[in-house]
Amino acid sequence: MHDTTSVYYSLPPVHTCTCMHAVPSSFPANLRVNETSKSSRNATILWDNVPHIHRNGEIVEYTLSYGPVNSELIIVTISAADQGGMFFDATSLIPGTVYSINIAASTSQGRGDHSNNINPITKEESAYTIYTKCVGAFIAKL
Repeated sequence: MHDTTSVYYSLPPVHTCTCMHAVPSSFPANLRVNETSKSSRNATILWDNVPHIHRNGEIVEYTLSYGPVNSELIIVTISAADQGGMFFDATSLIPGTVYSINIAASTSQGRGDHSNNINPITKEESAYTIYTKCVGAFIAKL
């Protein structure tokens, strides 16, 4: 007679995790204007990503809205894939003007809420710049 021993192995149960993608439950953090880049007509707008816990999937784009307070806003869509950093260079701004700026992030499921507005003021044009433009316009008419 042979002594036979049977060994049974039990596999752990398989757990399935389904990640539910949704729109971000928060907006990008720390929206600001780079004060060293701000001039009378240009400004670099910066932000940090949506906090990881609130992303609800991969961020695919940002929607930045900006314009003079109480005026129509310019809406810019910025691809997260193409972005080397989280910034946008706003140009053709109006000197000495208060601007309203906000931002939202999107996943493949849609756009989350916009941030609260920030309200930076563009610098006034210098007297030299104004003088140069006037002289240039006068010479162009000659």
